[in-house]
Amino acid sequence: NFRHPNSNVFVDDNTLEDIYRTPDGSYNVGGGDGGDGSNSNLSRLTVVAPPGKLGITFNVHTGNMPIVLTIEETSVLHGDVHVGDLVMSVDEIDCGGLSAVQVSRLISSRGGNPVRTLVLLRGSGSC
Repeated sequence: NFRHPNSNVFVDDNTLEDIYRTPDGSYNVGGGDGGDGSNSNLSRLTVVAPPGKLGITFNVHTGNMPIVLTIEETSVLHGDVHVGDLVMSVDEIDCGGLSAVQVSRLISSRGGNPVRTLVLLRGSGSC
């Protein structure tokens, strides 16, 4: 099969976006405990990461929230962090609006600390 050199082989996949979409079509990435009228599909969790490499890659979610794209099976956080988790903060530094590279650099820059605290939002449909 011949493909035109300008054709794009990548297409949008809304699978994860649908997890965070509210009935009115907007995206709710705040709170999530259900007690304040926010999207009850989301739960907020805190993960404490040890020093060193974590084996996690990120992308940027609609709404400018970094999202976990992959996690290596050998990662110390495998099972605690899931693909599709939104990264709200790292060591109390807000990650909203940061690029995937910026989040990775932020986490890496704190790799020598005894612990790094990640606050995540998880949808009920996360992997």
